[in-house]
Amino acid sequence: MLEYRRSGTRPLLGGLKLDHPDNSIHLAPAGQLTSVHEIAERLFPAYTVDGGSIHLAGCWLEDRRFLRLGNPAAGYRYLDESGSPVDAGLVARLGMQHTVPWVPPPEMPPDRLAKMVASSLALAERVGGNKGPLEVALIWCKYAEGKLRVTIGDQSADFLFAGWTAALEAPPFVCPHTGAASYHALATDDGRIVAAEKTARCARSGRRVLAEELVECDATGERVLPELTRICPVTERPVLAAVLVTCSLCCQEVSPRAVEAGICAACRSLRPIDGGEPPLDRLLAKHPGLKRWSKWKAAETAEVHVLLATRWWRRLLLVADKKTSAIRHAKLGNRLARLAPIPVDDLDALR
Repeated sequence: MLEYRRSGTRPLLGGLKLDHPDNSIHLAPAGQLTSVHEIAERLFPAYTVDGGSIHLAGCWLEDRRFLRLGNPAAGYRYLDESGSPVDAGLVARLGMQHTVPWVPPPEMPPDRLAKMVASSLALAERVGGNKGPLEVALIWCKYAEGKLRVTIGDQSADFLFAGWTAALEAPPFVCPHTGAASYHALATDDGRIVAAEKTARCARSGRRVLAEELVECDATGERVLPELTRICPVTERPVLAAVLVTCSLCCQEVSPRAVEAGICAACRSLRPIDGGEPPLDRLLAKHPGLKRWSKWKAAETAEVHVLLATRWWRRLLLVADKKTSAIRHAKLGNRLARLAPIPVDDLDALR
């Protein structure tokens, strides 16, 4: 330890030659990590990588100095390079109370070390107390920065870490696709490296994807890939194509939840309409022969207009595309008989 006493206002720096710094004033926390190998051993156990591995893709260690002033009797003060007091919690986390001699790393030139010591002593002179002998020590704490790389197959994902090696903790892997933090990484079936907690398997195909990429089938409640579903034109919710049923009136494929007794909710909710309503006007303009029919009712889905007309004892059902007004289906029957399909070309000839 370097000791100096105040005589008047000028400190007496006993025996220290700044061009050859006295190693007795250099200390380091006894428990801090000092090598890349130790850092790897500290970080790696925190992670689980299904079907892959984690390794360092770069690591840099730097010695950063703190100044310790005081003596065993009066106690010590700890300052950073700017002269600001160091929080007691940080002193404890870095283990500054339990030190061992510090050896300058090979990459630190002696002249640079001498300058750093000189600036530290100048700082000690400015802030040192006036009561009794004052011990001065430089405590060198290692700071680490680097990059961790998760590798699964031929894909990889990097994330950064940084911190004092005495208190270094493994940071979570941050999923590049969801932003989720996790210590468990895996690959989706299409090769993306993601946080395991953010994945799920399609209930039908078994494919592992991001959970947010699945949709819930409105009929079965299963979480499935969107490409296995269609949007029901009545409920406007995704439904597995494999479970769609056909409405016996409008012939649309719809969710089982939208059907009762074989008829979809739209066809069960036909309401009376008068001339002048757009779907009927467009239909009558295209097929003038339909003007002979009266008492029209209508309903609509996301895809079609359903129109039902009556004339005497006969009934006519038309299903027209909402975008083109083209008639998809036409059915004819009487009030007692079931409606049966007829050719669209025969509409204008109906009597």
